[in-house]
Amino acid sequence: MNGRKRFAIGLYAASNSFSLLWRHKSLLIYSSITILANLLIQLILYNILNTTLGKHVGFLLGLQGLTKTLLVSSSWLEYIGIFGINFANIIFITFFNAGLIHHTIHILHHQKASIKESLFSCFSIIKNITIWALLITVIMELLQIMSIYAYDGIIIGTFNPFILLITILSIGWSLSTFFVISVITAEPIGILQAIRLSISMIKTVFIEFIGGEFWLGIIAIVSIAPIALLHILYASTTHAPIILIGTSYSIIGIMCILSTVHTIFRTMLYHYYNLPKEELMHLRYPRF
Repeated sequence: MNGRKRFAIGLYAASNSFSLLWRHKSLLIYSSITILANLLIQLILYNILNTTLGKHVGFLLGLQGLTKTLLVSSSWLEYIGIFGINFANIIFITFFNAGLIHHTIHILHHQKASIKESLFSCFSIIKNITIWALLITVIMELLQIMSIYAYDGIIIGTFNPFILLITILSIGWSLSTFFVISVITAEPIGILQAIRLSISMIKTVFIEFIGGEFWLGIIAIVSIAPIALLHILYASTTHAPIILIGTSYSIIGIMCILSTVHTIFRTMLYHYYNLPKEELMHLRYPRF
């Protein structure tokens, strides 16, 4: 099968992920819970920094901003606390992602599944989830700290090989571990084996992966960009709280849908990994 057909398969898989979500809207619950948890974590971190550091640092500052603030202020005790909060948050997110993957796999196998059953099944792999969350948290923190020092004092327009190295490492890690959660959810193997299998899988379906990510990226830009632009325009020109609240909730809702679809797409690629390539050619764009 040539690269063009494989790229088209990725487009079909991503498009059919929307179709599957359309037929099984309850899958949105998993991502809704994780997004709300993320907002809650950001609120907790916001309050911690403003209380302990005694200054306003801004809501939704982000992990990199939080890390830089703590490093500059040398508040390592707070940093350790925030590391623990992020670790717990990633466990929470991974747990619900695993539940969504378990639920989706059952749907793809034409089996009955429920949110309750899918979440309860995740307790059997809680050890792997915890190990994976710890590994992810450590690597995220290290990359954030490296990027902070790399960008510190950089002159715009100059080439910094250290930034290029960090970018390559980040992309390489993301690609290599793309299927890890799917693997530990569906197969009784350890984290190291899951990473090795994930690397093997991404090599096999890389062109399909690119096609699907391309399609999801287009949908994300088309759906979020107009609302984000409207939000920015109203925020900078006038005080219209109803519109700003409406656009904010709309963006959160779209993010929830896209997050769910992305996990479904990942699960589809995993599901079809062991099937002949020709099997993927039966995928077609959905008819709503």
